[in-house]
Amino acid sequence: MLKGLSAGRVQTPALRLIVEREKEITAFQPKEFWEIEAIFQNQLQKKQNKIRGLLIQINGKDIDKFAFPDKKSADQIVTEIKNKTALIKKIEKDNYFIVILGKINIKNINQ
Repeated sequence: MLKGLSAGRVQTPALRLIVEREKEITAFQPKEFWEIEAIFQNQLQKKQNKIRGLLIQINGKDIDKFAFPDKKSADQIVTEIKNKTALIKKIEKDNYFIVILGKINIKNINQ
């Protein structure tokens, strides 16, 4: 082995992890899928709040992630359920923050 090319106790497991991950990446087969999103509006309330929702069930049956493999199948379901009454079972609200960094003075980096 050449000097400086040690496969020591840290490098060997790290290399194994890198090789395993690379095998996973090369074995990955991309698969097209479509999701159906809708904007819901409560017509009974005076305040017209709109809620964006993702279709997860049709007639009580759960929808698999790959249930709509192409645009045609997704469009077919959209035409079937359009203008029908929907039931919203759960509302999840996510909070997220956008950090805006100010200008960085690179003159002070090396000090």
